[in-house]
Amino acid sequence: MILSVLIPFIQQMFLFKAKSIVQSDDNGGEPELVLRFLQEVEEQAEEVLADKQQIVDLDIKRNQNREALRDLQRELGSSEHV
Repeated sequence: MILSVLIPFIQQMFLFKAKSIVQSDDNGGEPELVLRFLQEVEEQAEEVLADKQQIVDLDIKRNQNREALRDLQRELGSSEHV
């Protein structure tokens, strides 16, 4: 759910920054500025991907914990009926 909000936000920020670079670049092109911008975008994209992977890993762990807790509850419930 967080990613469904985060990705459009990142896309909007990317478009805003790209438009501001293009509008401020009236001197025929400054490749250093564009390169620096693309490097920043790549760094931030790597952080987003790392965060996404961490969310997936934590969700897997949460499910494993839920399953283990349910197994313990079943085991406790079956031993009480004996």
